[in-house]
Amino acid sequence: MDERTTRSIRRSARRAVRVVSAVLVLWAVAVVAGPTASVSAHDGISASNPANRSTIDDPISSAEIDFGEGISDEVSMFLTYDTGDGSTVDIGGTTVKTGDETARLEFPEITEKGTYFVRYLAPVPSDGHVVAGSISFS
Repeated sequence: MDERTTRSIRRSARRAVRVVSAVLVLWAVAVVAGPTASVSAHDGISASNPANRSTIDDPISSAEIDFGEGISDEVSMFLTYDTGDGSTVDIGGTTVKTGDETARLEFPEITEKGTYFVRYLAPVPSDGHVVAGSISFS
């Protein structure tokens, strides 16, 4: 084989490697993104009562969240208490879907001062994603 043929083969091989690499990258992106690539992300909640990071004075026994978009009946919420020493206590509660976009967590009346978190998981039927997060209040 002469030198010109060897160079031509090497160029073709490099080109083939680049094409195969590009195809593999596009395939990987398609697999990871799947059909949800065009779906926008969920930003969280629209509002809550009590408001996130608020301080309340009176004892309460429920918290309500407006997710700002339709949620499924499988919405789940629960209450935890921050003990202040790096651990939390699960209080739990009962989740009640109150509307297409809202849910309420009912729990035993809170009388102890401290920081509480309402944690939530709300599946969104329109695209199958889940809105997850928490609000806090003291």
